[in-house]
Amino acid sequence: MATKIAFTPAVLDSLSRGSRAACYLEDPQTPGLRIELHKTGLKSWKYRRRIRGGRGVVKMTLGAYPAHSIADARKWARELNDRVEVGIDPREEMRKDEAYRAMTVEKAHGLYMTAVVEGRSSRAKRPNRPRTITDKLKIFNLDIKPKIGGRIIYEVTERDLIQLVETKGKNAKVRANRLAAELKVFFGWAASLRGLAVGLEVDPPAAWQTFAFQKHRARVG
Repeated sequence: MATKIAFTPAVLDSLSRGSRAACYLEDPQTPGLRIELHKTGLKSWKYRRRIRGGRGVVKMTLGAYPAHSIADARKWARELNDRVEVGIDPREEMRKDEAYRAMTVEKAHGLYMTAVVEGRSSRAKRPNRPRTITDKLKIFNLDIKPKIGGRIIYEVTERDLIQLVETKGKNAKVRANRLAAELKVFFGWAASLRGLAVGLEVDPPAAWQTFAFQKHRARVG
């Protein structure tokens, strides 16, 4: 049963369960927003509204009242309405955002190493030798993971990688050059068709062939 009454703290605080059936109250000020009354006495904020253009119905939950105030719930619902009213499913945006944040350098490198082991990491499509696999893992675990392993890969810049190589070059010039080569290969794969599982749109080391990067290489060479 849906009833529309003015939402005020006093009104919501006074609500109580009168039956076993689920019921809810719709906010007259905010389309899609409702508060559901559970038989346990819990009151939770819900959102339900059809997406413009007939793309289905969005059903979402914010959380309990009064942990989330009326103002919080209305702000949340208005932000959802901004998308729903122009035909955008906010749940798709949330899924994309979660996937974006989950793709760390470490996770991307795990996908890369799977491709390396299976021979899908290069155009040649040849299985890599055990020694090559071991060397790649060693470089990642010693020189990449401790510094940027937890970073979101889409937010890593060319400057970040150059700094990584320069820092290593202060104490280990040979390893710094190997690190630079491996970063170029790894990020190049992530930005290629072979690395679609990562979907890196911009390859940070793409400019490493420029004169500027050659000077950085010279410092550690």
